[in-house]
Order: sequence, then structure tokens, then C-alpha cells
Amino acid sequence: MIFKKLFAKEKTAYDLLLADLLSVDPQKVIKTAMIFGKKNYRQAIEPLISVLSSPNEKVRSAAAEALGNLAHYEELAMITPLIEALDDSCDEVRFSAALALGKTEDERALTPLILLLKQDTNQIGRAHV
Repeated sequence: MIFKKLFAKEKTAYDLLLADLLSVDPQKVIKTAMIFGKKNYRQAIEPLISVLSSPNEKVRSAAAEALGNLAHYEELAMITPLIEALDDSCDEVRFSAALALGKTEDERALTPLILLLKQDTNQIGRAHV
């Protein structure tokens, strides 16, 4: 019985990383988002979607990139937030969101990506989409 209580309180690697993703330290959040994307943590999709609304543009970009790395899960919940990120004020966020949407191969992303190509005055869409 004692052993069950001890083991039940152990945190998994995901739990520890999730705490870092929710940190106020942007560098910690960026690093964790990249880990989630590279290690294929499907359960991180929803938390990464919430990070897309961070006030820090580097954090938003890292979250979009990580979601792109998880696109093979075909998680429909990520499509709309990534489409919304195409309107971000930061070129890097728009770039990461465009790449992520391209990896999803979701038809809903096609029109917004074409519009980005036509509207992007900084050429980021033409160079990378």
C-alpha cells in the first residue's frame, strides 16, 4: 500500500515538461515546446495550442513549429489556431504556422495559405510556403 502511494505521486516526464511549458520564462517554454514536438507527445497538442496566444512572439513561433512536428497525428483541433496564427503580426510566427499547416495536409488550410502568399509583403510566404 505504501509503495502504491509513493509511485502514484511520481511525476512522469510529460508532467514535468508540461510544468515548463506553462512557465513564465520564455526560454523554458520555447525549449519545452521543441522537446514536445521532437519527442512526439501527442497529449501536448492542446497545451501547445494554448501557448499560441502567448504575448512573446518567439514562444508563439516555437509552439506553431512544435505543432507542425505533431501534424502527423491529424489532430483537427490544431488547424483553426494555426490558421489564425497566419494573421500574426510577427513574420516568424506566420512562417512557423504556414509550415505547420503545410505538414497537416488539411484542405481547410489551403485557402488561407494561398491568401498569405498573395498578401505577404515581406515575401515570407513566397519563400517558405
